[in-house]
Amino acid sequence: MAARPSAAVTPDVWLDGIVSTFEEALRALPKEGEWLRLSLPGPSFAQAMAAMASLSSTGPACFWRSREGEYLLSAGEACVLEASGESRFASIRQAAAQVEARIEARTLAGAEPRPPRFLGGFAFESALRPDPRWASWAPARFALPRWTYEIDAEGQSTLSLSIAREELERGERARAIEEVRTWFKATPQGSEALAMHRLHASPRESELAAWSALVEGAQGALQPGRLEKVVLARRSEISLSSSVDPSLLWRRAVERFPSCTQFVFRSRHSSFVGASPERLVRKQGATLWTEALAGSAAVGEAEGLQRSEKNRYEHELVRAYVVDRLRSRGLRVHFAAAPRLWVLPNVAHLHTPIRSEVAPEAHVLEWVELLHPTPALCGLPVDEARAWLRAHEGLERGWYGGPVGWFDGAGNGEFAVALRCALLEASRATLYAGAGIVAASRAADEYVETEMKMAAMAALFEAEARPTLKGESAKLRRASDAEGWDANALHPHD
Repeated sequence: MAARPSAAVTPDVWLDGIVSTFEEALRALPKEGEWLRLSLPGPSFAQAMAAMASLSSTGPACFWRSREGEYLLSAGEACVLEASGESRFASIRQAAAQVEARIEARTLAGAEPRPPRFLGGFAFESALRPDPRWASWAPARFALPRWTYEIDAEGQSTLSLSIAREELERGERARAIEEVRTWFKATPQGSEALAMHRLHASPRESELAAWSALVEGAQGALQPGRLEKVVLARRSEISLSSSVDPSLLWRRAVERFPSCTQFVFRSRHSSFVGASPERLVRKQGATLWTEALAGSAAVGEAEGLQRSEKNRYEHELVRAYVVDRLRSRGLRVHFAAAPRLWVLPNVAHLHTPIRSEVAPEAHVLEWVELLHPTPALCGLPVDEARAWLRAHEGLERGWYGGPVGWFDGAGNGEFAVALRCALLEASRATLYAGAGIVAASRAADEYVETEMKMAAMAALFEAEARPTLKGESAKLRRASDAEGWDANALHPHD
């Protein structure tokens, strides 16, 4: 965290010193480049959250927390990158490199130097079909935030401003100076209450019939060796009695699902909120982490999940795909011989952590492109399953199932698969969930699975917290949610 003033220095004097240093740095225009990036030690997390409420109440913002307890908050946008089509991953990477080359970075007051981060995500598909829900979202969108607040795994916080040269030339320093005061002087607020009601308290017969027909159609298309699995998605709506602050949902998600990755990406018209249990990829230096997450059951049935032939088969399809994709790039892959049981508050999964060593200069987006979409969200083989979904699913997934996260100028970054998520609008939230369909699937069971997954997000809208796990299930959760890698459980498979 930021260094606090000593007993001999009052907080106001300390803050005046910070602001004076910041103001002096703003007076010096970038010698080269289009953006100036200033970094200084950050305020407390409570102050940062209060500042976010003040600085980004309606504009673009991001809230992110990784499984490892790293936080990223952003307010405003200094630069926006958008792309579509099959080349969108490369287009974003190239555009970001051009922006990074035109940033002049300075550190103030002993702050740790950190490369600029771009925050955003990709839609499930390379193009979006007409759907008013997703009208203001792009197939690929990332922003260099105006303000970035981050806390690393060691608890060190940094606050950074990225500001355009033209803004400084217009003499708009006063706004930035007032904003930096807000970051350190904002008063933390109390918790808020939410009121909501679900449009459909129980599934309608027509909805169940349509789902059953879709499952039947997918199973009719399955052929050994040609199409082994298809992942179907559906959505459900929540009607809100008043507008909801997405940061409140994010804070609740952090509290209730600490072993997941919690995120909010807010545009001017809607917010994408989630607590994803699935990491697509994380790259730091020469180490790459990913995983296979497939095979699901209710918490009360968790102990039988590893004995389920259908779920073990579904999980093995995903694990084999991820491992084969990494090996196709010549990587040595490490993973456990058998999946572990991962029990979350509302659902249990089969989970296999996977790790590889990569070239340090490789960019995380290269691996995002390689692995998206996984069979856990699409099917197998991926190309055949994707073609079937495009022709028959009839649902615009938007960013559901897509990679969301961040990357930096060093090519490091982290992306989660956008699961357990909702698109939040003024008076409506649309929840998304999917289920893997194989020959042994039963439509009713898969429907219940999607409801169970949606319940995780729906519960965040309730005024009172739902009870979580009790008894033996709680023991399972504590055992399976342990953080970190078990070095003895991971073996190289060449």
